[in-house]
Amino acid sequence: MKIFLGRIFRSIASRLDLMRSKIAALIIKLKYPSIQIKSGVYIGKRCEIISNNTGCIILEGTHINHSVTIIASENATIKIGRSSIGRNSLIAARESIQIGNDCSIAEFVVIRDQNHVHSLSPTLIENQGYEVAPITIGDNVWIGTKTTVLKGVSIGENSILGAHSLANKSIPPSSKYAGTPAKPI
Repeated sequence: MKIFLGRIFRSIASRLDLMRSKIAALIIKLKYPSIQIKSGVYIGKRCEIISNNTGCIILEGTHINHSVTIIASENATIKIGRSSIGRNSLIAARESIQIGNDCSIAEFVVIRDQNHVHSLSPTLIENQGYEVAPITIGDNVWIGTKTTVLKGVSIGENSILGAHSLANKSIPPSSKYAGTPAKPI
């Protein structure tokens, strides 16, 4: 009897979570009209999905775990295909970030297409601008926990980027890279 009741409660909890995800998607679409949330998207609890003015975010079949932040600045585009984004990850674009299908992005991953410009002058760093270059992540890529992907990086399809890595250069298709900076293994 306990097992039967446990299954019923898990089923109810699962349905309520899916309903909460759909409500979150609706609220995001109403708040940010430039965000396109297509079918099959799951949005976990405490996620922030933000599009500043003319920024565009397209989610298609994406599973976004809890506490993920996705930010598209003005005129930036973020497109995430049928992939999974691990909890507490950050994806921030000032130009363009594209993530293909069937990618597994672990927890605490940072993907940013910009760096602050700094000239060691008395001007505040926040007023010195940014260096920006697009990021492309191909299909069937696995990015390990606590990895950072920097501006201008392309990760080829069927590749693996190990945990705690720093991708500051492009990675060819069907490769295994790890380390800081990431190197072939």
